[in-house]
Amino acid sequence: MKKAVQSILIIAVSIALISCFSSCQQKKQSNQTIIGVIVPLTGDVSVFGISCQNAMKIIVEQEKEFLEKNNIKVIYEDEKGSTKDALNALNKLIASDNSIVNIAGGSSASVLAMAPFTEKNNRILLASFASSPLITYAGDNVFRIMPSDAYQASLLPMWMKEFNYKRIGVIYEKNDWGLALKDAFIKDFKAGGGEIVFLESIEENQKDYKNVITKLKKEINTCDAIFLPVYTVEGGLLIKQIKEFKINKPIFGGDMFANQLLIETGGKAAEGVMFMAPSQYKGKEYMEFEQKYMAKYNKEPDLPASAGYDALSITLLSMKELVKGNKPITADNLKAFFYNNVDFWGATGNTKFDKNGDPVSKTFARRIIKDGKIVEYQK
Repeated sequence: MKKAVQSILIIAVSIALISCFSSCQQKKQSNQTIIGVIVPLTGDVSVFGISCQNAMKIIVEQEKEFLEKNNIKVIYEDEKGSTKDALNALNKLIASDNSIVNIAGGSSASVLAMAPFTEKNNRILLASFASSPLITYAGDNVFRIMPSDAYQASLLPMWMKEFNYKRIGVIYEKNDWGLALKDAFIKDFKAGGGEIVFLESIEENQKDYKNVITKLKKEINTCDAIFLPVYTVEGGLLIKQIKEFKINKPIFGGDMFANQLLIETGGKAAEGVMFMAPSQYKGKEYMEFEQKYMAKYNKEPDLPASAGYDALSITLLSMKELVKGNKPITADNLKAFFYNNVDFWGATGNTKFDKNGDPVSKTFARRIIKDGKIVEYQK
């Protein structure tokens, strides 16, 4: 009997200690400022998320003293290239970790899925390299580092016009990014007198495009060129299979083609593919970042790395200014600072936010795959 009583007492004390520990942990967490980072670390687009996270780790090391002194922590979550997983990650960060700002390093679709949730909970969502035009109107708490696809959609028709391409075949990816870029491009292309002679879609993560390419081949003689607003892996596979069908029309893509993974996936078929990508800033800020990235990872940073670096840099700079001004680090104070005070020069150039949270001074430039490398297009 004594043993039974003793056991009950031990269990009761243990529960009390666990409850106390849990309460202390919650209290500690409530005093901690959390920056959530939601990036694809596994899956088909993990190459973007990993380089984004790699760049952020450089900043975390640099700012270790500031982070520790002000009890700020960066927590990474894997969104796996899935909007469902992105939402689950965001819910965990807000509900369990009480993150006040979340940096998205995934697709436009993920950003658009998360935007209503951050608005409802009055948290900041900063998209590092998502570019859908729809993000412009996603909410007052939503910001982004890279320019809207509305710019590249207007620039592509002008580029095609220089080649006298008037009839275009379009194969787009059925997601928020692909749909928005396709719609904006078609609107501007038709406004300039062009004609869309073929229009078909593919699914995310689709690997076999035999059916859609068979349809394309029947209409190929009516096409001057082909436009593919699709993701990187899908783009590489699609280009490769188009060439296997002996279709040799000029191919244009969107900014998701601005990654070596497209060349690795598409192989020799990717040679000569043209696309728009955010202009590559080459000022001293980028050079300093490139040097740090090369030293740590022994490779050049890609666009997601540069954008992720700037996203976290801007977040921490804003927090520093709030601390300096004796203002609490809250979502409202950060939002006000983002709109009114951010004028940051970093790896992607200058970032200032307009009334919609879009960067005001960034645009797109022409790129081509030449000799197995992504280079600036030269006439």
